[in-house]
Amino acid sequence: MSWRNILISNPAKLRCENNSLIIEQDCKYHVPLEDISSIVIDCPQVNLTQPVLSFCADRGIAIYTTDSKHIPNGVFLSFSSHSKATKLLKLQLSISKPLQKRLWSKLINRKILNQAICLELSGLQEESDYMKRLAEKIRSGDPDNTESRAAAYYFKNLFNESFSRNDDENMINGCLNYGYSIIRGEIARRLVAHGLDTHIGLFHNNFGNSFKLADDLIEPYRAIVDLFTKQYIESSYDERLPKTQLIELLYNEVSTPRGNMSVSQSIEILVESYIRILEGKLDQLELPVLKALSKHLYEDNLLP
Repeated sequence: MSWRNILISNPAKLRCENNSLIIEQDCKYHVPLEDISSIVIDCPQVNLTQPVLSFCADRGIAIYTTDSKHIPNGVFLSFSSHSKATKLLKLQLSISKPLQKRLWSKLINRKILNQAICLELSGLQEESDYMKRLAEKIRSGDPDNTESRAAAYYFKNLFNESFSRNDDENMINGCLNYGYSIIRGEIARRLVAHGLDTHIGLFHNNFGNSFKLADDLIEPYRAIVDLFTKQYIESSYDERLPKTQLIELLYNEVSTPRGNMSVSQSIEILVESYIRILEGKLDQLELPVLKALSKHLYEDNLLP
């Protein structure tokens, strides 16, 4: 399984040779294509050839671009050539409304419980207990919009009373947006690799969004980025966006019904469980449970 996530933040030339990605900077790096999960291009002076795009598409490697604020704003993914794609499309289109609502409520329940864990790990036990009580009130489809009420309470207690998610100039939001985008892209990559159509979501249904399903499945993972951001601004905070560390959150350990594993591995398990639910072979999504931040033992930081 591919596992290396590459961040390119300085001028470079990219090309492919002998089944490896060649990164030409002051030094020349050779990275086997089979090891690469994603490439984040965060510098306007990066040149790459058409064969690089083609080789990445053939191997399911995601390529991210970033905007002027260094936030990922696009992702290049391969067309699905999975043998089950047509079958899965029919299953996605025929999913019942009650099942959609039930799955969405489970995603939101786990999201709020992970937010509660984040507050607890941040020394906010009373606030964490309140979030747990909110999670217990979620009904199928979340008709009471408990998710929104929980988010308003959560962010003001995790950061400060004046914090707003609408402030794009805020360093906290810079970290959150970057981290969410990386995880969202990894989820989209896994969905496409399994033959699922990312346009067909459970809850998100805005017309111009090509990654509705990824936006549904990311919800339980957001607290991982939140926890990192909280600890970052309280310790080694400076004006630079910690892009490498945010990408490396994919290597962090979470708990799942199958044991401890990296965020990246748990996304694979979650996507597989969703497919099995569509096929009628499983009842529940296999969702991640937040833990204190630490790298999973089987993952290494191997960014060049």
